[in-house]
Amino acid sequence: MPVMKADIQTIEAKKAGSVDLADHIFGLEPRADILHRVVQWQLNKRQAGTHQAKTRGEINLTGKKFGNQKGSGGARHGRSHEGRDGSEDDDEREEDGEAP
Repeated sequence: MPVMKADIQTIEAKKAGSVDLADHIFGLEPRADILHRVVQWQLNKRQAGTHQAKTRGEINLTGKKFGNQKGSGGARHGRSHEGRDGSEDDDEREEDGEAP
């Protein structure tokens, strides 16, 4: 198994010895695709992650109503006591003095 030698330096840049490195690990040609992915990962991890899409209320739109007044099925009920199925509220009978 071929071995590669690497010098060891101290913090003061003086030689402190050498170490043997295995060629099948440290003798490989660098792959540009892997280096690119690692650099992109590092740069993405730097970001704060505070990005956010705006909600409907935060977008600068016109003040015009965005839906139709009629035909949408979202009727205003007001003080009506009649339900969709023809049933009535108990409030009407209580106003007349009858018990529910």
